[in-house]
Formats: sequence, structure tokens, C-alpha cells
Amino acid sequence: MKDPYLILGLLEKKENKLLDDKIVKAAYMQLVKQYPPEHEPERFMQIRKAFEQLETHKKRLKYDFLDTTLPDLQDLSILLPKKPLKRPSLKQVQQLLG
Repeated sequence: MKDPYLILGLLEKKENKLLDDKIVKAAYMQLVKQYPPEHEPERFMQIRKAFEQLETHKKRLKYDFLDTTLPDLQDLSILLPKKPLKRPSLKQVQQLLG
């Protein structure tokens, strides 16, 4: 999913720390009027999910801290080794332990 601040058009206000609950709700209401669910259901669902993530100060803090600092699960594949790891033999372990 895209950044909810971007979906609601609040990215600039976020960076300037000018956000409060009223501004988030006003942006949401404006977009709902522009993209009603009966005409553009997919776009409406994106807007709704973005609003649910940012509608209160507490939720915005949670999103800002958790969702932007933790990598996506898809990106965790870069942490895995390219080749499967081989289990060391008993002889190799004995050599390491001396």
C-alpha cells in the first residue's frame, strides 16, 4: 500500500508538522466526495484505509514509528543467504573447538 499521507494529500503538512485530527478528516471528506464508493470503489477503499491509519494522533504516531521503521515482509528476503547454509560436519566442529 502507498503511504497514507500521500493518498490523503497530507505529505507536505506532515513534513511541516501541521497535522491534527481535523485536517486529516477534512482531507478524507474531500476525497470521499471526489471519489464516491459507488463510482470508484477501489480508490475509495484506498482512501478509507489511509484515513483509518491516520485518523487520530495516536494512530499517526503508531504509523510513523512502526510502519516506516520496520521493513516490509517482502524486503526481508534480502537478509536471507543466496545459497542454503550447509550444516558443519562433526570433524569441522571439532577443528573449530580445538
